[in-house]
Amino acid sequence: MSILTKKRKIIILNEDSADIKELHLTAFKSVFIGFLAFTLLLTPIFSFMWFYLTNPSLKEVRIIREDNLKLVKKLESNQKNLNILYDHLEEIQGQDERLRKMVNLPSISKDVRKMGTGGSLDNDNSSNLNYLMPLENFDIKAYTNKINHARRWANLVDLSYSEIISRAEKNPNLYRAIPAIIPLDKSICEFTSGYGIRRDPFSGKKKRHDGHDFSAKIGTPVYATADGVITKSHYWGSYGNYIEIDHGYGYKTVYAHLNKRKVKKRQTVSRGDIIGTLGNTGKSTAPHLHYEIKKNNKRINPKDYYFTDSHI
Repeated sequence: MSILTKKRKIIILNEDSADIKELHLTAFKSVFIGFLAFTLLLTPIFSFMWFYLTNPSLKEVRIIREDNLKLVKKLESNQKNLNILYDHLEEIQGQDERLRKMVNLPSISKDVRKMGTGGSLDNDNSSNLNYLMPLENFDIKAYTNKINHARRWANLVDLSYSEIISRAEKNPNLYRAIPAIIPLDKSICEFTSGYGIRRDPFSGKKKRHDGHDFSAKIGTPVYATADGVITKSHYWGSYGNYIEIDHGYGYKTVYAHLNKRKVKKRQTVSRGDIIGTLGNTGKSTAPHLHYEIKKNNKRINPKDYYFTDSHI
């Protein structure tokens, strides 16, 4: 007998009258009724899903939410890049001030640098839009002002560099004579002692240190930091192997504790030429280069004369 021809009996009992009713259904009718009941049960669910997926307003909400997530990531990325840009502008500003000093231009005041150039500091109404931003505690006005300030700051640096170049072009020989680079390859040396009062490594007493010390391996090349003429190249007491270069215009540089000297007295050198190698000669506790700059025979702080991280 086929499953669809089998009959089903449904007994209905009335508790009040004790009447009994019987309904005889074929298997086909039973399946049909079951399917109908299942369909009626799922209809509200499918109706809601259809409404949710096809309703224009809800679809727009989903799109806006997706766009907001993209906007959050973009804003976070832009904030990070803006902070990096400010760090670079800080470094450029310091370099700019050293170059202005090098070409005898007046320093730019902090107030002028803070203002920048090429725009207005007038407040806008962007803060009224903060409620639209997908990030909490995001100040769109401060963000916009920071971008505008970075632009003005960059414009000011550009103007300053143009002024520096114009001044330098009038007397290129002077600027070739000014110490302007690190006397060693920065990637393979370490700055170990600065200019000024320090504790003497031999006596332990406080004593003035007239230059900068750089440590590296013996034999590391040492470079002339400006064009000039060798005035001294010999072994000189506590300085060990010693070289002094006269650059003209009142500038001289000193290189001490060298392992080898590769130049002779009265020899002409250019900025970036190898003049010797780092050593441990003279009064020295470890391999290093002692480097000095003199202006009009007065020792000055070399830190103001590193206009590039490069040694050439």
